[in-house]
Amino acid sequence: MLNTETTILLENPTQELELETCSVLIYRRLSFMQVLWKASISPKEYRANILQVLQIVKKLKIKYLLSDAHQLALVNNNEWFLEVCGPILTKSGIEKLARIVPYNPTSITQSKKLLEVIELRGQNKKPAFVFEAFTDLDDAFHWLEIKQPGFSGNY
Repeated sequence: MLNTETTILLENPTQELELETCSVLIYRRLSFMQVLWKASISPKEYRANILQVLQIVKKLKIKYLLSDAHQLALVNNNEWFLEVCGPILTKSGIEKLARIVPYNPTSITQSKKLLEVIELRGQNKKPAFVFEAFTDLDDAFHWLEIKQPGFSGNY
């Protein structure tokens, strides 16, 4: 659980990185990272940058990750994410992964299917990390137990 002055810390990230397809904001004192995905990217670019993001998570021992994908075009990467990213996340020490998806039925359904598969795979054991998808940024920050200043509402 995060018990710090998160409002102040979120206004001043420790580090900001610009990758090809996303911006990464790192808050080291909170062990929190926020990834802001850009709108027009190919599945190949998305996968390459996800792997870069996961290397940062692993290297910095990030415990809380928010992937803001509400601007991304619909691409179903669930199977690839589970096969490739699942093991990396499991070994990374991450505790919570929240994803912001567009407010549309297809994105929400894809995220629910991913969540179901993650839950099924961890049915007989405690999962290494928990995952949840949201359409509302405030809901995601609340679930991660982090305060987000200055923004409210659905995308």
